[in-house]
Amino acid sequence: MDKLVEENKELKRNINDEIIYNNIIVNNLHSSITKYAKKLGVAHVINPQTNYIFTSDLKSLSGAVLHKIVFSFKMAYILEIQRFLGIKLPIVLDSLSGREVDHENIQETMNILMEDFYENQVIIASIYKYKELDPLHTIKINNLLLEE
Repeated sequence: MDKLVEENKELKRNINDEIIYNNIIVNNLHSSITKYAKKLGVAHVINPQTNYIFTSDLKSLSGAVLHKIVFSFKMAYILEIQRFLGIKLPIVLDSLSGREVDHENIQETMNILMEDFYENQVIIASIYKYKELDPLHTIKINNLLLEE
């Protein structure tokens, strides 16, 4: 029984090595997350280990820092999915304002969208106007989204 338990642990270690440490997709994700976190000024909260991208422990983060880290993860995943599929994906974001996110933080986010995702359709649900995005098409919803 002990030998089987040890073999099982060894197999799990080998699987993790293949999935996490020797995987180009994981390396690309880690690189992109780190790049965006640096641009957003939150790289200090990212663990330099590649397996950090599999974390579910973001509870220690809050406000603008959490928003920026989550944005970094989302954009990195979009980039990697696009590379793998060979298509541009639409990007749908809830309001970039709020959650302790100030105008400077919004501008940093917009800069990333304009630099790295200029070919993507970006849909932002917001009550604010983002003049930085060009072309900007506003769809105003009066009353209810789906009228009876």
